[in-house]
Amino acid sequence: MSSSIIASIQPAKTRAQVYSNHHCGEKKGREEKAYECVTEGEHGLFRIMHEGKEALITLTRYKDDAEQKLEQLFKGKSKEQERSIPRPNLTVNLPQLSLPTFNGEPRQWRQFWSSFNAAVHSQTIPEIQKLNYLFSCLRGNASQVVSGYEIAPENYEVIRRLLKNKYGDPSTITTILYNELQAIKRNEKEWMTTIENIERVLRQLEAIGENLEHSSIETTIESKLPSWVLNKIYTQKKVEVPWSISKLRDFLSDIVHVTQQVKNSQNPSTFMDTKLTIDKLGQKPRYNPRGTSALSMLRSNSKPLSFAVRNQHSSQLTDYHENLQIPPKMDYSASLYNSTNTTRTNTTKETLLLCKEVKVFNPTQPQRQKKALALFDIGSQLSFISQKLSQQLKLAESDKQIMKITPFGMRNPTLCPTASTQLNVQTMENDVIRLHVNVVEHLTNELKVVDTPREIQFQELTNHWKKPDILIGADHFFKFIKLQNVPELSSGHMLVQSKVGPMIAGSGDTTRKKRYINITEPKKSSGKRQ
Repeated sequence: MSSSIIASIQPAKTRAQVYSNHHCGEKKGREEKAYECVTEGEHGLFRIMHEGKEALITLTRYKDDAEQKLEQLFKGKSKEQERSIPRPNLTVNLPQLSLPTFNGEPRQWRQFWSSFNAAVHSQTIPEIQKLNYLFSCLRGNASQVVSGYEIAPENYEVIRRLLKNKYGDPSTITTILYNELQAIKRNEKEWMTTIENIERVLRQLEAIGENLEHSSIETTIESKLPSWVLNKIYTQKKVEVPWSISKLRDFLSDIVHVTQQVKNSQNPSTFMDTKLTIDKLGQKPRYNPRGTSALSMLRSNSKPLSFAVRNQHSSQLTDYHENLQIPPKMDYSASLYNSTNTTRTNTTKETLLLCKEVKVFNPTQPQRQKKALALFDIGSQLSFISQKLSQQLKLAESDKQIMKITPFGMRNPTLCPTASTQLNVQTMENDVIRLHVNVVEHLTNELKVVDTPREIQFQELTNHWKKPDILIGADHFFKFIKLQNVPELSSGHMLVQSKVGPMIAGSGDTTRKKRYINITEPKKSSGKRQ
């Protein structure tokens, strides 16, 4: 039955397939023609998509170029704004320094110009002002060289180049330094000073680029040294191979340093030991000082000390018997250096002490410098400075001790707190002399100082009163004073030459000048002035 049903619907199926094939083929053909019309041709979809992609690429490139241009514009504007915004002025308060001077010495040119360049030449000030400063700094031969030039702005560079070409020639400076090295004399006693002078010249040669590593320099150095130092050098040469000038300089520096340390440690008058002992009566702790004094008259006993204090407004002499335990702060009215300010004789002559105002500075901080009055006294065994000067220069103090001091006119010594420090003194030749000094609270009272004229004319001498802050004793006295060819002035005084300038001392007549007496510290005055 099923087969009959299938056979009955077979014709209908065949007709349906024929109809479907006929109508689907026509529809497919029409759809393909419509697709070709939309996608192909000059205005077809493919053409439009291709042109769109190209346009997108072009626009993207234009966009990138525009962004780069904008970025450059923004950077340019930000730089202009930074330039237009004023930077805050960084003000550093430094101590005012006097302008350097130059007298025509070629080896001092580099030092002079370095200071003048920092202080004046590099500053944004008018040329005429720089020229005025330059003229004010020139002395002697250097001043004569530029004396014919007018003070005009256009002459500043002309004069500057003239001075540089004349005095700043490295070959001239080199020749002068080599001659100075050859001129250093051999000295068996002052061999440390000789080594320091040699090192000073060698450092200057190094600064101008001179090569020191050659045998002639070594031969010159060895010719200036004592035999016992040469013995050490030749022994060291066998240990350190190869040998060089730099090794020789380091070895000499070590010898000087070690010798100075040994000298300081074995000097019995520099410091004193302060040991705590027991008083037999009161069983109280007290100091038992031992050792010698800084001054020439010191007694070595450990009895209770008696301080004699004379008040300026009273002639009564009062004794203060201090317990042997030293208080934190002591006020000794007796001066450390208890000499008479000015000794008046029966005549009109006056005796002056060796005093000179010198330029001193901190060895580790050279910018801290000051002018101070120095008293040169060979009667003092050691050298001292005041605590005030030490604080002003910010000197590094060490080895605080209690020193026994016996001034003139006192039988028993006094105890004085001291500390050790170092101080540099600048000479008139711009050399530096290092001093090992002791710091004390008070040196002495005001002294009468005669003003030394700049020109060699000593007919009329003026004077003033001033308190010294430095006492240069016998340990450093002959580093400054050369007692040769000391002329006598018409006033009767002696003109003593030194490395810090001329000083007037001895007995003679002076022109009186109004004195100003400091009455703020009456108890520290050692006597009334004449």
